[in-house]
Amino acid sequence: MGGRDVIGVAKTGSGKTLAFVVPALRHALAQPPIGPDDGPLVIVLAPMRELAMQLYEETRRFGSAVGLRVVPVYGGAPIAEQIAGCKSRPHVIVGTPGRMIDLMALNGGKVLRLNRASMLVLDEADRMFDMGFGPQVEQVVSLMRPDKQAVLFSATFPEHIVKLAREMLIDPVEVVVGGGKSVASDAVR
Repeated sequence: MGGRDVIGVAKTGSGKTLAFVVPALRHALAQPPIGPDDGPLVIVLAPMRELAMQLYEETRRFGSAVGLRVVPVYGGAPIAEQIAGCKSRPHVIVGTPGRMIDLMALNGGKVLRLNRASMLVLDEADRMFDMGFGPQVEQVVSLMRPDKQAVLFSATFPEHIVKLAREMLIDPVEVVVGGGKSVASDAVR
């Protein structure tokens, strides 16, 4: 909640989702109102549609309780509904990298802008990069505000992901819970 970049490593079922949803919603609530030409404040990305759907449901449930609009964007669902959702000036978008790229490319970039996005959450970051979504994630990141907070959560954090974290994060706080494979001692300090 302090605004620093974070690497969170904990096994599945340990509460990682709540660990980023609450700070993300708090972050969105602290921002000035969204204007007519503004995009979302928070982007949450997951490697697979099923996980994106679960994250959306949890984020929507907590977000609606505090008056925030949360929109899902992932493949395998009608894009027309997602376009309408993006045009509704959501505070948070939860989705997959591929569909995010699709929506950002529509109508000359007017359907989904990331001009106000100041927080990025990558859930299951290890799997996202293992599945080849690195270039898509980098494209999303390149369109976000340079002063964004980036938060990577994962069940493991293998060496090849450490390199990507070095490039994407600035002086991250490392939180490792449980006995999973952790960040290398010289990884991102």
